[in-house]
Amino acid sequence: MSKSEGRILWGTLGVFGVGVLTLAVAWLFFTKAGRVQEAPPPPLVLFLAPSQIPKGEESWLLIGSENELPSDAVLTSASATLTVLEVQRLSLRALGARVFLSGTGQQTLTVKSLSQSQEASLLVSEGPRLLPFCSNANVKPEDLDQKGQYVMVGGSFMIYGYLPNEGVSFAAVRVHNRQNGMWYRREYAQEKAQKEAEAPVPVGPNFVDPDPHVTLPDTNGDQIFDFEEPPQVLEVTPELLGVNLESGANTLDIVAVDGRGFVSWQTLEVFSTFTPEKGGI
Repeated sequence: MSKSEGRILWGTLGVFGVGVLTLAVAWLFFTKAGRVQEAPPPPLVLFLAPSQIPKGEESWLLIGSENELPSDAVLTSASATLTVLEVQRLSLRALGARVFLSGTGQQTLTVKSLSQSQEASLLVSEGPRLLPFCSNANVKPEDLDQKGQYVMVGGSFMIYGYLPNEGVSFAAVRVHNRQNGMWYRREYAQEKAQKEAEAPVPVGPNFVDPDPHVTLPDTNGDQIFDFEEPPQVLEVTPELLGVNLESGANTLDIVAVDGRGFVSWQTLEVFSTFTPEKGGI
């Protein structure tokens, strides 16, 4: 090999080496930038039902999540008097846990994900079993199947109607469909707090607050002032939640929170006879 050919060869190798080094630096830069820009996982926002369980008995608990639970989420007890016997994955946003309580007072459960370095704690207290806070308002005996097990629905959507049981003031009602993993909710306490936090609507300069002693209201126009009429008894109307259904059996978890913070849990079995259309080629 001549000297000129050697110089050409070494020059080619030098250019090739610089190119490889440039590509390596670029790969490291973009890989690091991708890691920096990768969004962190959403925090674990959990709730538990029911809020209290009896001592000396096995009980089932429902752990609901606003977001999808990590696949490696585990449930542990921080107390020696509360034992986790079994955990079932009910859906992407719910776990079921069979526990045994041997002590009194408030107990702590922890949901932890090692892959996402996340954990959240839940509190459950010792106490008698809570009756459901909700009454099903639009489920009639004729809606059930012949064995009285399922509510029969013809479509893929159900309007669930409910009423508060006697003495219950709702803070929240949440319905979970295990078959699609979705939660359908009315957060009454949260909605009220948001409304109270809103700035009041300003009134115009010509607004005059009426004097009830001067202008007596006659709402229905029957020539009798409202204050002279007996109080009107208003019929209680049910609240409604729309729930998407899967074809076939659907298990609905109905979680109700009252104004004191107590939480009840009941289930409703719904069977949808809806058959989805098969897609064409």
